[in-house]
Amino acid sequence: MGTQLQSFNASSFEENLDLRGLPLNKMCAEDNMPSPQEANHDKEEEASLFSQEFYLSMGLGFVVGFWAFVGPLLFNRTWRQAYYRFMNTVTDKIHVMVEVYVVKYLTIRD
Repeated sequence: MGTQLQSFNASSFEENLDLRGLPLNKMCAEDNMPSPQEANHDKEEEASLFSQEFYLSMGLGFVVGFWAFVGPLLFNRTWRQAYYRFMNTVTDKIHVMVEVYVVKYLTIRD
């Protein structure tokens, strides 16, 4: 698209049958397709919509999951005590396992 060729009228190109595009009535197949900038813009818009939906659902899932786990612990004393007892037992077992492995490693090394 330049001003030099646009200054000619369609009759200047009559004998050239393979020419297409403006100012002629024959259009190129590429003229019907969106430009790369338009296609890129559409992809960016789809990606931004996906990310917005993703983050919205992720935030909602976090809130629901958090309150499904923490809510009963806050409002039910027996569940809270059972949970703390369980966590205390697990940490004690992990502590004992680490101590046993450290002692084994140090005695094997000597």
